[in-house]
Amino acid sequence: MDEPNAPAALDNKEPPKGGKLYLTQIAPRLAKGMSAAQIATEIGMDPKEVEDLIATWTTPDCVRDGPQLVADIKEVLGAHYHMEKPWHYTILALFILECAVFMSLPAVFYLYFPGTFGTGKTNILGLIAMLTGSVSLENVSVPALAHELGDGKPVCIDEYDVIRGKDIDEVRNALVRQGYKRNAAPYTRHDATTKKNYRIPVYGPKALTFRGSIEQALQSRGYTIPTVKAKGKDAFGYVVNNLYPHVQELPHRIAEWGRLATAAFPELDLEAMARSPELKAEVGAVCNELEEANRSAELAIVAVQVAHMAGLDVVADLRAANELNELETAASETEDKEDLLEVLRNLTNIQMRQKGELVLEDAKIVRHRQREVLESLNRLRDERKQRRITTPAFAALRRDIGIREDWVKAHGHAKYWNLPMEWVKENVLAPPAEAVKEPPTSPASPVELPIFYRGKEAVVRNVSGEPIAPKRLHDEIAWRVRNRPDKPASLVRIEVGLALQVSEDAKEIVEGYVEAVRAMQTWPELPGGSA
Repeated sequence: MDEPNAPAALDNKEPPKGGKLYLTQIAPRLAKGMSAAQIATEIGMDPKEVEDLIATWTTPDCVRDGPQLVADIKEVLGAHYHMEKPWHYTILALFILECAVFMSLPAVFYLYFPGTFGTGKTNILGLIAMLTGSVSLENVSVPALAHELGDGKPVCIDEYDVIRGKDIDEVRNALVRQGYKRNAAPYTRHDATTKKNYRIPVYGPKALTFRGSIEQALQSRGYTIPTVKAKGKDAFGYVVNNLYPHVQELPHRIAEWGRLATAAFPELDLEAMARSPELKAEVGAVCNELEEANRSAELAIVAVQVAHMAGLDVVADLRAANELNELETAASETEDKEDLLEVLRNLTNIQMRQKGELVLEDAKIVRHRQREVLESLNRLRDERKQRRITTPAFAALRRDIGIREDWVKAHGHAKYWNLPMEWVKENVLAPPAEAVKEPPTSPASPVELPIFYRGKEAVVRNVSGEPIAPKRLHDEIAWRVRNRPDKPASLVRIEVGLALQVSEDAKEIVEGYVEAVRAMQTWPELPGGSA
């Protein structure tokens, strides 16, 4: 039998690992549509050997080399940064690979690092930037940022929840809010001084750190890796390694992997992968269910695509990341809703004191000016060092708590919320059913005693200078402490302050009293005094 013609451009040098055998005997027969079993029979080889050679020589280099590259990335990450769970390192390594191929993807997933001061959030962003060539967003001018980003790069943003000023915040918001889709329009800024328009590409992976929380819409666009302080005998090693980082040839290897992966997986192949039943099954395993179109599925599709480009099976790790993300998203949504209802409760209580409870009880609606509600909510967020809520997010939050569009009416130049009294009684004045707990059984508290602070009797006054009855103050604090035991004293103080219009001068007294009520669940003396 005539041998099939071998490819014309063959080196005389023997390719490694059976390459010449594959190129001269197997590849031509594969091109004719023969199966591995048929080829093995025709050339007298073990079918398993033929299958292995086909797998070796038809697998893209990026897939074949991906597992070792990821193992090396995780080793370097582990040497510089402590994370609580093994899957944290996997998700971060996957994000680093995404940074090398994001231009081929229809969308990207972000990475979030929440944590308190001293947990190394800035260090991890520096390491990501070093490995991926990401741009670190600082207080730079728009022209400089446009030059730095070029046609698009990954971006690292430290302390996203800190206000940097209008110019920086506008660019930062555009990068984060619109930049997760490849078809996102660039951010355009006109410089009046130079009379030039600067176009900044917003699409690309983003890594963000923050101390507080971020709004629900952003939370659902990425995976979260909580940061923790490194303790024990390894803590000092992390400090030294971050002062003298050693990443070897990893940045070059990651960039080269990205070049190979981009060539091996063109856009049409990635689309076919996304539509395949195999990928759908993997995404279903990550997200538990695919009954509705949601962000979780979108993130999982992109993450699984990147994993396939690197020859990885990360379904279990992605499932853990998705579960945490859903919890964080739900917590963010719940907190925002509770905050808005708390603001409405405080504003309604003020009306009841001003107009009288009986007058308000007989009313059919409770009217609140929209701007006043928004300003009260943002004051609460300011106290927590959280970013102010945007107008679109505020409108979405209003709908989420059940306030209908036809309840919002314009009066003069302002918009008012005309809330039906029945809705107010059920949703605003009544505490959430799941939050209410029975108070512990204890002897009646002597709530008629005065408040003592630093050894002296203290009188807490409202903004009008009128004294607030100790029992009223106690009741407001005790209800919140009992039903929201995990809420910090500073936040309870803010809520009580809004509800009773407490003067700023009494801030320390109220906050100390909150801690005392939490500790004793009785009418105690404040720290520093004696009854």
